[in-house]
Amino acid sequence: MFDRRHLWFFSAGLWMSVALSIGAQQLQDRAHAIPELLRNEDVASVSFATVEGGRTVLAEAYGDAGPGVPATNTTLYNIASMTKPISAEVILRLASEGKLSLDEPMYPYWIDPDLAADPRAKLLTARMALDHQTGFPNWRRETGGKLAFLRDPGAGFNYSGEGYQYAARFAEKKTGTPFEQMAQTLVFDPAGMRRTAYTGRPWMEGQIAEPNTADDQWLKPQIATSFVAADLLYTTPAQYASFIEGLMNGSGESPAIRSLRERVLTDRRAQVCVGDLSGRGGHGSRVGGDQDARKDVSDAYRE
Repeated sequence: MFDRRHLWFFSAGLWMSVALSIGAQQLQDRAHAIPELLRNEDVASVSFATVEGGRTVLAEAYGDAGPGVPATNTTLYNIASMTKPISAEVILRLASEGKLSLDEPMYPYWIDPDLAADPRAKLLTARMALDHQTGFPNWRRETGGKLAFLRDPGAGFNYSGEGYQYAARFAEKKTGTPFEQMAQTLVFDPAGMRRTAYTGRPWMEGQIAEPNTADDQWLKPQIATSFVAADLLYTTPAQYASFIEGLMNGSGESPAIRSLRERVLTDRRAQVCVGDLSGRGGHGSRVGGDQDARKDVSDAYRE
């Protein structure tokens, strides 16, 4: 059973983030079937988009974004770990432009103060971070509030939002440009994502799907005051679909980087899309070539 929350998702190509248990007959009348499903599962709203053949063919929203406020295609959702593919794309496009290398050591430009005395920090690369190979925990709260290695960098897979934040800080220091500005220039503007942001904006006022509890209490949305490269980005499914269109069409990348991106595999359909939607799932990128071709990724959502 769901907590009474909001869902948002999209399908693109061979990957579908969530599959609703709606039969063929019900699909012919979504306007009836989906609200009924939301009521049955105690979910406040759902918003989704579908990308086929490199273009968005469907975008719909159902339910309530807040008390007495219907969800629409322009309602903003906190997309949690689906922030990671966007942040990864920023890094990949910087690499395409020759502004950084995925394999250069990050330490000349950025070392987290918590790791200053640990020589293993000199081994870290952006590729390791995007591939969840830093050896970091998901979040430093899991290591007593200080960032620490759970294993040596490159020694194995360990899903880590901290790794994404580390790579983003490296990109900022290497280029001298704020990460949010790079995301705007390299990803959001080319994709026409005018309603997407890592941190609060005036235009978000009254546009965000408010969290809703199992006992139907509306809560204040969590909005970041400084960017988090792995979490908390706000957008709409239609806007995210525009991002996916760019990925499918190879926008903004060299052939070499595009080849790397095509090895991004964090497919959890077997766990997430077959009946059990109550488990937690995570998203990220895979840019390595010599490890296992598929990684089972799980994310304890950062609250």
